[in-house]
This record gives sequence, C-alpha cells and structure tokens, in this order.
Amino acid sequence: MINAEAVLRGYELKLGHITYVSGPFLSVVKEMRVGGKKVEAGIRLPKGAVIDLYVEDGGKTEINAPDIVGFSLEDAEVIIFGSNLQLGEINVVGDTTNQSPIVILKQLPEPSTKLRAGDAVEVWIGKEGTPLSEEEGGAEEEIDN
Repeated sequence: MINAEAVLRGYELKLGHITYVSGPFLSVVKEMRVGGKKVEAGIRLPKGAVIDLYVEDGGKTEINAPDIVGFSLEDAEVIIFGSNLQLGEINVVGDTTNQSPIVILKQLPEPSTKLRAGDAVEVWIGKEGTPLSEEEGGAEEEIDN
C-alpha cells in the first residue's frame, strides 16, 4: 500500500478511498478507479485526479502450514505454492556441493501453524541428517562430564 501511495504522488495524483476486497494477498492493489470508472492500463489521467484503490484483504481463510521437512526443495515449493503460500528465505546449512540429496531440514513457521494465503515459509536446506547449529534453531549440544 505504501508503494502504491508513493507511485500516485510521483504522478501527481491523489489517493481517494481505499476499499478492501476479497483476495488471497494482503495489501495488493487489485483495481484503480476514477469517478467510479475502472482505470485501464495506459490511460492518461489529469494531474491531481483522485484515484480510489481496491486492495486485496489477504483472505479470511486460515491455512495450516504444510509439513515439508524431509522433502526436496523442488517438492517443497510445489507443496507451498499449492497451499497458496510463498517460499520465503532459503537458508543453506553445511556443505551441499556433492551428490547427496538436499532436503528441507527445518521450516518456519512450524507445521500446522495457522497462516493466511500469501504468507511466506522460510526453509533451511542441507544434506539429510545435517545437524542445525543453535543460530539455525537446532538443539543445544549436550556435553558429557
């Protein structure tokens, strides 16, 4: 939304009403109108025109975060996108240069966490069985005395 307002100001247009409409993504401009009429791409508008924005509300449906730990990154992407979610940051753990299969070692949010459509799932990838450090959210190493 902030970006849309900045773009309007850059073209010397004024922000009118913001109306939230049903849609899977939060704060994505779905449509613009001037005087109740839809603004089509390429239409020239006079400076100072008041633009009403129709913005997606992110959907009302909650989605459970899928359990993708152990899957390949490619399979995890299919599951994430199929769940109406986005792939967030991909963190690489350890050496991934040889032929060993690379899998999802950890994900955030945790499986079954309630999410909204369009939310991102961050993943940690590495060779199957690679331990995560404390910084990566792994368990603390126990020291035997």
